Amino acid sequence: MPVIPAKLVWRRRTLGRISMRPILSAALLLLLVGAPARAEPPEDFGTRYRGTVESFDNDVFTLRLRSGGTMAIRMNDTTRLLTASPATVRDIKPESYVSAVSVPESGTTRRAEAVTIYAPDLRGWFAGHRAWDTMPEAALTGGWISDLSDGDPRRVVLSYEGGSRTLSVPADTKATQIVRGEKALLSPGADVTAFVARDEAGKPVAEIVAVGRRGAVPSL
Repeated sequence: MPVIPAKLVWRRRTLGRISMRPILSAALLLLLVGAPARAEPPEDFGTRYRGTVESFDNDVFTLRLRSGGTMAIRMNDTTRLLTASPATVRDIKPESYVSAVSVPESGTTRRAEAVTIYAPDLRGWFAGHRAWDTMPEAALTGGWISDLSDGDPRRVVLSYEGGSRTLSVPADTKATQIVRGEKALLSPGADVTAFVARDEAGKPVAEIVAVGRRGAVPSL
């Protein structure tokens, strides 16, 4: 059997390692392309319930509804918790991602009644324009700031896939900042907006829970 020189063996091993690099790079690229994007809230947000927490025990909180009565709502491993803290209209920056509850004002401009400013890792939530249930003719618009003026009211253009909306935002508009939250904030008296679906047994399960802190009431 012929003896292969050590230098040739080294070259073959080295070339083998080099030739694998494009294959590994391509495999990594496929994994990145095929990986799911950051999870967004479902388009069907569920039914919204607003009120204050009466009690919280073993992943079930009892909500005293603004509309009257109480409701026991269960949380599970997929429930997303958000915390709303006080903010001002001046906290809206060119790089902000914002949602606004608005009503018609004049022409195509709408007047914001409440504004939510999202943490960077929540950008993309509630994107688009849809009817909302907080008041007659209300709509929720979520998008990136594509135009922003100073003065009072501020003129804000929110852009999202498929369109944009122009909003007038007076200086006294209610504003909150939203970040990811924790269960410890579900203490008695906390203001909450809960997005609720029903499980197979028909019992309410929270999809999203936004809880206020430091006196804030979630604007959603």
